[in-house]
Amino acid sequence: MNIKNIIMAGLLCCGFAVALTSCSKDTEAFYTVGEDDGPRILNDDLKGSYEINHDENFVLSIIVTPTDMTTVRWYDFDRLVNEGKEINQPFETGEYTIKVVATTNKGKETFRTFKLTVKPLDGEPITTNNDVSERVVKAGEHVKLHGDNLSNITKVSLGDRKIDVTYNAAESCVEYDIPADMANGTYRVSLITADDKSFGGGKQSVITKPTSYKSSLSGSPDGAEITIDGRMLDKITAVTVGGIGCQFISKSESKLVIAVPAMKEGIYDLVATAEDGTTMQFCDDGELLENGKYSATYEITLWEGATEINWGDSNVKIEAAKFADVPVGSSIIMYFQIVDMPDNYHCLRVTTPWWEGAPDFVPQVDGLTQEQSPYTFTFKASDKSNVETTGAMLFVGYGYKLTKVSYK
Repeated sequence: MNIKNIIMAGLLCCGFAVALTSCSKDTEAFYTVGEDDGPRILNDDLKGSYEINHDENFVLSIIVTPTDMTTVRWYDFDRLVNEGKEINQPFETGEYTIKVVATTNKGKETFRTFKLTVKPLDGEPITTNNDVSERVVKAGEHVKLHGDNLSNITKVSLGDRKIDVTYNAAESCVEYDIPADMANGTYRVSLITADDKSFGGGKQSVITKPTSYKSSLSGSPDGAEITIDGRMLDKITAVTVGGIGCQFISKSESKLVIAVPAMKEGIYDLVATAEDGTTMQFCDDGELLENGKYSATYEITLWEGATEINWGDSNVKIEAAKFADVPVGSSIIMYFQIVDMPDNYHCLRVTTPWWEGAPDFVPQVDGLTQEQSPYTFTFKASDKSNVETTGAMLFVGYGYKLTKVSYK
């Protein structure tokens, strides 16, 4: 081999060694990716949820590539809260879904989301009612927001609007008027004291058009009578499911009952049109969506919500009356999401309100994983008898969020 070839071979070997060394750790930001490549968030330590106290800053760093060509922005339901690869700032009391968006100079994006819970300190003002009656309100409406330690609250803010409040000691709430010109949308509420200290008050959706409290409804493929709960529903003049018109049975400001015709099993668009041509919007975990869905299914919902199960501190009880029409031999279906826990322990158990006084419907399942959702068990004759005797079915355990219980 001549001298020139020996030198070239040596350079190639060195280059290969350098390449291997520079990519040895997936979580190290690197600079060699071109600007036309898509971004990546490289954190292998990014958790699904975080929890801090109100007197702490939330601190987190994001590792992205291409690191010198990517901008990182942090959002709370489309509201920009921070820009940069690191965040170190306080948040008001409450629950947040933080979306971290990485965008390259060429406009290519990727994102990650996680939950952030900010716990109040003892004695701080807090709101205690998350019912839709207080969280979904009309523009121009007089509203109440219930809670604890609210006597020093003089204003609330919704977005950039500050509104004077009156404290109602008898009902432990603040009262105020939603501005008539408030734009349709979801706002984070801040509770403000006379000395301008601010505390989290959850979210409030201000509506200016018909709104359903749920974004998805279901009924039998053989045809079903369904009830839509919400606000301004008396304005609705037409409803279609999958483009097929539905018959009105009754309607009021807060309730609309329709008959959905028979159709094949499947998921269909649900569209409700008001007399002025606007279409109904839908609530989903405090957010307002333009699109709703209807599921034609033989699966019937017994309970729906979002409860983090934590043994006796937090569980879900479904009363015996709900099981009156559930046939023996049916499949009971539990939909859940695993919650990130410090001890990484997750378990499921379905029992009675007596706990140890009757056999479990589902004995304790340790090592529960997300892959087991939905969890299904058979409703036996003995189960039906136990529900009737003890008055309910109780869903307990640890480390998961129950979102729906149904049967089929």
